[in-house]
Amino acid sequence: METLKVKEWTPQNGSKRYYVNNWKELCGVRIQKHSSGNVSSATFFGNETSNRSATRYLVNAKVWYGEDKKIIVDYSDEMFVRDIVEKIQPMVDAGAVEYI
Repeated sequence: METLKVKEWTPQNGSKRYYVNNWKELCGVRIQKHSSGNVSSATFFGNETSNRSATRYLVNAKVWYGEDKKIIVDYSDEMFVRDIVEKIQPMVDAGAVEYI
């Protein structure tokens, strides 16, 4: 069974956030880089995606949920967000979470 690896963080407002550290692995994100650090190839759920899209929307994306257990994806694009939420939300709902 797949498990989310989650780290808890509490901002100054006191609400809790749970960051999913292994979302890229679970969503089939594979990013290869040149020695310069630029993306040379990328996949998302096994499908090739452009280097530009990977750089802009996958490399720095953050996946987290709050106490309401609703998945939030920061620093990404709607074309990726929908698929990420569809993969991660059922795991949160099922309690398939390991706190690290």
